[in-house]
Amino acid sequence: MELKHWPKYLLNSKSIFTAFVLVIYTSSIIFVGVIWPSVNESRSVEERLSRLFRYEREQLYSIYRGTRTLRDLNMDDLSNLVAERKADGHHISFKPCPETPPGLVGKLNISIHNITESVTNQDSLRRVVYGGRFKPDCIARERTAIIIPYRDRAEHLDILTRHLHNILQRQQLEYRIFVIEIALPTQFNRGILANIGVVIAKESGNFSCFIIHDVDLLMMNDANLYRCGSQPRHLVTGNTKYGTKDNTYGLPYEAYMSGVIALTDNQYREANGFSNVYFGWGGEDDDFSVSNSKNTWESLLLCSLH
Repeated sequence: MELKHWPKYLLNSKSIFTAFVLVIYTSSIIFVGVIWPSVNESRSVEERLSRLFRYEREQLYSIYRGTRTLRDLNMDDLSNLVAERKADGHHISFKPCPETPPGLVGKLNISIHNITESVTNQDSLRRVVYGGRFKPDCIARERTAIIIPYRDRAEHLDILTRHLHNILQRQQLEYRIFVIEIALPTQFNRGILANIGVVIAKESGNFSCFIIHDVDLLMMNDANLYRCGSQPRHLVTGNTKYGTKDNTYGLPYEAYMSGVIALTDNQYREANGFSNVYFGWGGEDDDFSVSNSKNTWESLLLCSLH
């Protein structure tokens, strides 16, 4: 067999360099066009999920492995995805939650000098899904929207939301918290914010109970269930701000119905919501009470942060 020599131009150093550059260029195109988007997509999803839901890496992979269009998922999509996987992980029962939740502790010991630590439960905070949502491991008796009209009360808001997550999870509610803030420099209008909160909540989910909640009130007994009734329900029978010598908790006057109220969608619509004309502090609650004067108001016990 005759040994043939390679053409000289293949051995030319310039040609070898050109071939090397072409190989590198082709590999770069494949990496940038195919491999990197996949890697970057996974990192992006993992980063958003871990930041929002504090999931470990292994849990994240089990959550989004096999989903179709990860790069197109928005925060609500991610929220629903994580909520579903959390539910799967907790083996949700298809039985209704019991009428009386089994994990209630009764009267709460809240230290006025150390409120944040008194109301914080890290386990309950970890169970909250993006958007202030929680779903128990049974079929909740109500889907509840907690609506907080808010303006410039950051410390109170932090305390209240920690407290609500802790309490409402023990009450086995399926709930979502909506904080509705008015744009500055407009005067505060609690009625408008409550109405807006109800509209937003109805657009966000099929809620059966709407609770309008002042930012500076804390429940003092978790056996007082945050549920709606056959009539609009006033959830404040006493407040430390208006306490008397004989009673730690009091109310400013008999017809007082401000602070925290619970209504179904039908009840809210029959009352035509809150009046929008009361700017500043107060007035809208008394107006709302008059519009519901024929109803029987039921009550729970809360205290003020003041």
